[in-house]
Amino acid sequence: MVATIQGVTMNIIKHFTLFILLLACLLNSLAHAQEQQGKGVKTIKHQFQSKAAKQTISFDVILPWGYNKNQKYPVLYTTSGGSRIDMLTYQTDWLSHVEIGPMPVMIIVQLPQLDVESTLHPKFVSASGVASPLTLNVLKNELIPFIDKTYLTYNFKVLEGYSSNGNFVLYAFEQSPSLFNGFIASSPALELDKSGLIDRLSKLKYSEQYQDRFFYLSLGSFVNNAPLFENIKANLSQQAFHARFVNYSQYNFLSVASLSLTDAMEHLFADKTPDIAQFANQGRQSVIAYFKKLSQKYQQSISPNSSLIDLSFYYVTYKQGEKAVSTMQYLVNAHPENTFYLSRLAKVYELLGETEKSRLTLQQGIKLATKLNNEDALTYFKGELSKL
Repeated sequence: MVATIQGVTMNIIKHFTLFILLLACLLNSLAHAQEQQGKGVKTIKHQFQSKAAKQTISFDVILPWGYNKNQKYPVLYTTSGGSRIDMLTYQTDWLSHVEIGPMPVMIIVQLPQLDVESTLHPKFVSASGVASPLTLNVLKNELIPFIDKTYLTYNFKVLEGYSSNGNFVLYAFEQSPSLFNGFIASSPALELDKSGLIDRLSKLKYSEQYQDRFFYLSLGSFVNNAPLFENIKANLSQQAFHARFVNYSQYNFLSVASLSLTDAMEHLFADKTPDIAQFANQGRQSVIAYFKKLSQKYQQSISPNSSLIDLSFYYVTYKQGEKAVSTMQYLVNAHPENTFYLSRLAKVYELLGETEKSRLTLQQGIKLATKLNNEDALTYFKGELSKL
């Protein structure tokens, strides 16, 4: 019974912490809205003469909100056509606009549609696989090098596609797994493939080139895709592939695109929000070490601060007051001009029953908020102080 109550309390505190962190991030975003007015999501059009395709190819690069040309970004390559690209752009913007979001801020590259000879109706060309070898050649040898030369990028790339355009994601995973860190195929048109790809994936054998490569496959509402989906799932699931399979056949076909992307990103970047209990014994330094290793994996700086906050409140729940305070105090000391961490330290003291220390911390927060002319923080601190 005690364990159950503690578990419920921990969940409440964790969700409260996440809410406050999200609120703080949003307030910070609003505070800089005017400054960033001209830095919204921006589409840049490119073209070059492709030697591989023997044609001029045109494609869009979508720079994220607040893009900084001196900063590196991971890249999301998408096969999205014109009818979906806007939705994808703003969905990824939403999922990455605060630190606790399920994915990092990314540059988006919209893959070009290549002209290939085919007797098929144009809408079936992508799904058939007839253009896949040429598309992969252009992507690997021309487009990716162009992007890496033109923009500052981390060597962390994700490829995603939906419906008929999702079949290429499967082909790239089979043929060049080392090219991307993640492959997301949302409700691909499995039954429309004419290249034998689905049969090959149903027999694909795991090898080292698939190590640390995330594969995501979802099923939409088209019934003829279901047995093919199950064949691929059955084969890959019994091997060492890092794969996730989701059946969305009960949902509207159009809904699956956004559902799949969110779910895929949450699982691809799941290690950014680790289980806090694993750090309880070794404490703050183990969290910092974990995120240092994670930063090396993603080749970009990933802050441990959100997890350090969670660890502090974890200690509160299990009555380890000294550890709770020292963990939060570390954040306050590391960010002396940040009112948010002072608010969290005050809350820790309050939950531990140390009302006077909570009061003093809130007063410290009022002084800092006044100094920074931060009206939102000032209102918060005064409101909390009035409750003590």
